[in-house]
Amino acid sequence: MGSEGSCTRCEIRGSEGIGVALQGGSAVISDSEIFDSSAVPNIGGYGVVAIPYTEGSLTFENELFLSESTVSGHATAGVWLEGPGSYLLQGNTLEGGQQWAFNQALQVHGDALFAGYGVEAWDGEVGLLLQDNDIQDADGAGVFLHAASGALDGNRFSGNALDVVQQACDADLISPLGLTGTEQVVLCSEDGDVAVLHMAIEVLGDLGGISSE
Repeated sequence: MGSEGSCTRCEIRGSEGIGVALQGGSAVISDSEIFDSSAVPNIGGYGVVAIPYTEGSLTFENELFLSESTVSGHATAGVWLEGPGSYLLQGNTLEGGQQWAFNQALQVHGDALFAGYGVEAWDGEVGLLLQDNDIQDADGAGVFLHAASGALDGNRFSGNALDVVQQACDADLISPLGLTGTEQVVLCSEDGDVAVLHMAIEVLGDLGGISSE
């Protein structure tokens, strides 16, 4: 199940909640601009979201290739990835945002890229590869890995509160690969995990734009 889509030289600006949503499908986005998705109740602003689609006992993973694009001005995350899949992000400018209050107890920080819940480091076919990107201006983290890992190669980090964070670690979770060029890195801190706002699938469905339907 799932569908395929592509977008070249697209400008996506001022979307409600999410600029591009992918659920159990495949997308190729190149030479595009995704700006300023607004926050709506129970969900922050996201540039690109990819989460799995589950039907009964079957889970459909995502394939995302994002290249030579700018993702900027999103309150929660420029790019938000969940679950195993194939995620290649090459030659982009990925910008975080300012913190905003989900409630008094939870400050949701604007990460440039969030990957969680089973995203693995790129192995040549599946996993997450971040290559030759400018990752910048995040009040939270340039790259936030929650129960996840990734492979990094040739990226440039600037203006982030933290460049790379990895948390929710267990014995099977490998450290992110290729941290050259990072300065502020927190891996599996003993101080505990930062709270993470989990993507609500029912809210994503209400917003539309899901590729699996």
